[in-house]
Amino acid sequence: MDFFKFTARRPFVLLLALTVLFAPLACGDDDDDDDTTDDDATDDDTADDDTTDDDTTDDDTGDDDEFGVVAFTELSDDRMGLSLVTEPLGAVTRLVDVADHMAMFPAFSPDGLTIAFGANLHDPEPGVNFATMLYTIPTAGGEPVRLTDEDYLLVTENTPLYSPDGQTIAYVRSHMTEPPANLDRIWLMDADGGNRRALYDDTVSANDWNPAFSLDGQWLAHVSDRDDWCADVYLADLLQDPPTRTRLTESDCANVDGNYRPFFDETGEWIYFESARDGSYGLYRVAATGGTPELMWDIRFCTGDEHLGAPYYYQFRPTDDRLSLIAAGTVDPPMRVFTFATLVPVATPVPVTGLDVDAVDPAWWKPAQ
Repeated sequence: MDFFKFTARRPFVLLLALTVLFAPLACGDDDDDDDTTDDDATDDDTADDDTTDDDTTDDDTGDDDEFGVVAFTELSDDRMGLSLVTEPLGAVTRLVDVADHMAMFPAFSPDGLTIAFGANLHDPEPGVNFATMLYTIPTAGGEPVRLTDEDYLLVTENTPLYSPDGQTIAYVRSHMTEPPANLDRIWLMDADGGNRRALYDDTVSANDWNPAFSLDGQWLAHVSDRDDWCADVYLADLLQDPPTRTRLTESDCANVDGNYRPFFDETGEWIYFESARDGSYGLYRVAATGGTPELMWDIRFCTGDEHLGAPYYYQFRPTDDRLSLIAAGTVDPPMRVFTFATLVPVATPVPVTGLDVDAVDPAWWKPAQ
């Protein structure tokens, strides 16, 4: 079960539990924060956290691989806050931190100046309803601005995602009575909250989750259980009105527990996704034209002494250029955030948040190279 799949009336404690449910085990060393390739002509740094550092002259003042900023949901006993860091293991800045409330699912605008997120800050009884609406906040800090104004007694909205041009936000919406009632469907809206509309105009009794734009903005990949209960990866052509829908994977639910969080690579030719199948859990890819999924990285069930203490990874998300990954993982036992500087091959993870921070659902914005 994907922790994105919740409705407006489930208890707050259940939301916390779902964030750490079914986290798959990955192999890796979480202590490496040095370069794997440092090819400067004259490089005087001794603890560079770049994976590829190719400045002609590098004095750590104008590095071409600037870290950027990571936003994430920070868990505590009485809230789910929105926090960020600007360097690995750096100081945590809490942007939204309100007792008994939730602020989660952060997503950066393409320019990195704004974060969209789901929250129940509007709810006068946050311990009763738990429905989230969409908000924005400046990355530099400020007051949250409510982006959507639907009736929180009937509607919940979450997991916003900006299009590459920053003009559109995709998100997941559920309505208690509007067909298809109590099911999650993907919606689109303008970045200012206007022109809200459903991705598909049908009322099929099915859930759609995990929207992901292609870099050119034409395609939207997502997961849906409309053809099988274990959910598959689909592709919508946004240039069509209404968008066409193509099923890319056809899972045998007898050995596939689910497919999650698809995203395009930088070429647009491949769609990566997480999948629990064949007794393991891995990062797979499938051609944007469809075909047989290909296992790229088996990230579950590591055994042997060399992997003792290795983190459990899940919630993989790419940076906007689709060349590097960020993930959340568990270590003894808090959740932490890790960066992976390359996607193919998947690089050694670098820890971003320390063991004193309980973090899930990260998003990573990096300046354009």
